[in-house]
Amino acid sequence: MDKNVLLIILLLGWLYFATERSKFFLHVLQLESYEERRYIKWLIKGRKLFSDKYKKTLLLLSMVTCIYGIFVYALDSSNIIVVLRIIYYLIWTICLLMFSSIEVEELEESLAFINRAKRLFVANGILNFLLALLVLILYRQYIGFSLIYFPMVLYLYFLLYIFQPYIIYLSSLIIKPLENSINKYYYQKAQKKINSMGTLQVVGITGSFGKTSTRLITEAILKQRYRILSTNENCNTSIDLSKLINEELDEKHQVFIVEMGARRMGDIKDLAKLIKPNIGVITSIGPAHLETFKNIDSIMKTKYELIEELQPEGVAIFNYDNTYIRKLADKTFKEKILFGMKDIEKLDLYADNVEISEEGSTFTIKDKKGNSIDFKTQLVGKYNIYNILAGACVAKALGLDLEEIKRAIEINRIVKGKDY
Repeated sequence: MDKNVLLIILLLGWLYFATERSKFFLHVLQLESYEERRYIKWLIKGRKLFSDKYKKTLLLLSMVTCIYGIFVYALDSSNIIVVLRIIYYLIWTICLLMFSSIEVEELEESLAFINRAKRLFVANGILNFLLALLVLILYRQYIGFSLIYFPMVLYLYFLLYIFQPYIIYLSSLIIKPLENSINKYYYQKAQKKINSMGTLQVVGITGSFGKTSTRLITEAILKQRYRILSTNENCNTSIDLSKLINEELDEKHQVFIVEMGARRMGDIKDLAKLIKPNIGVITSIGPAHLETFKNIDSIMKTKYELIEELQPEGVAIFNYDNTYIRKLADKTFKEKILFGMKDIEKLDLYADNVEISEEGSTFTIKDKKGNSIDFKTQLVGKYNIYNILAGACVAKALGLDLEEIKRAIEINRIVKGKDY
């Protein structure tokens, strides 16, 4: 068989194995929101990238390559060298198969081959092809087509295979300008769409915990009167949110409920500038995500970005029982609604007569005007009462009274086990 054909077969075969391996790291990069800095932190932690099996396989092939080189240099017999080369090919193939069969950690979600992932996958494939081709070109340039030293090419291919996590990182950096341009286009398109919907009420919900429960409860209450569009737990970046707005939000929707998470300062501000919220809810602030935020003050500032970006006529809703949120509420001079179970004289909406058992919770919601209504829910835990209070505050801000709120909760049968 022609040597050129053999080289092409080798190149394509290696490319297949390399791109298959790169899918795992593409998946990780996707879970890290395509943020290269966070991906590198993940790599540094060494999550099974260089386990003992990896190291032993690499060490074995390195030793075999060195031994082969020594024998080639020392021996004159071409027949022996041919035999050694065949043995090397077998060992190289075994090492590659061993390396590819080593299980990496299972990730929480499956890889979503959306457009951005496809672009990165193609870019990574092209980069791998060019690197592998460069190795062959250099080999031909300096050694020619002699197969004696061809195992050195295979060894370099093996190293490229090992370093797929860094090649996918490099691929991401290369196409970053393109991705930024695409993201900017869809962000501005979504922003323009939001601006054109003058009567749309936008509710932003953030907090260290309780965001999802509050969003679900708020949606359950409001949908009895309004046509709702709500984000889901996977819609947590400006890219995801822009896509949802561009593809699903339309004139029939009256209220848009947005759960707003953050991994660093500025994230919520970026989301809020996009959606222009009329109502902002801070459910809780605690030591969650201290690894990324470093201190509680940074978390407080990040959550407060939602309140700072409220529309001039916007309403801020605070869980006043939370020590950190209380500090934020006290410095807020926009229209605000305070809820909780303590210091009731300061609260606009509060829960009283709270009883919690294994069967559920009973409590009375009261407001400053003296209105009150008894509630019974199968949800267990005081935190769920706070979530219901937060949803009730949003409903009050949008014109619902306590009777309507109770009726909405009863109709939707908010129960435990429904992921609230």
